[in-house]
Amino acid sequence: MAQVRRPVAAVATLLLLALIQAVADPTGLMALVGYSGALPSSSAGWWSFAPYLVFVPVMGAMAWWVAHRAGERFWLLAAGLTLAVLLAQAAAALAMSVNLAVAGWAAGYVAAKALPAAVITAAITRWLGGPRSPGRHPAGRSLPPALAFGALSTLLSGLWWTGAAYAPDCPYRRRNGDSCRWQFRSGSWRLPRPCA
Repeated sequence: MAQVRRPVAAVATLLLLALIQAVADPTGLMALVGYSGALPSSSAGWWSFAPYLVFVPVMGAMAWWVAHRAGERFWLLAAGLTLAVLLAQAAAALAMSVNLAVAGWAAGYVAAKALPAAVITAAITRWLGGPRSPGRHPAGRSLPPALAFGALSTLLSGLWWTGAAYAPDCPYRRRNGDSCRWQFRSGSWRLPRPCA
């Protein structure tokens, strides 16, 4: 029963939180899934159905898996739920755009919404998830997911960090001829880099 109780608590909490957010913030600015009140229609295209037919099921399935695998570890559950929401957003964006690079890029925009939702869900799951047994738990294999995440972040980093509007002090490569120098947007100094 304890193996089912914790995932059920996590999925129910995350879906209820997404529903409350959708009603409270219909624009979707701070909600995981926004609902403006307009009915999705087939004449508008597939994209109007994707947040409900792709995002919500993927988020629920990943939340179940993460809660089952994380067990009693609070911060592991919170991090896993954050990544579950990011993966669900990437899947929904892939269904909408049919472009893997755009889907990976779009997943980054939901991170600010995913983190508080994951911590709230992890806290409620810890409270409702059944009895806990204190002690150390054996570590799982973390190398394959870490390598996959590292490879994916390397491939998508060119999309994530080129011209970030929110980070004016983030260094960027000059595009007008001098490709061997880095400079800061708000600063006036340049750091020379050797040409490769």
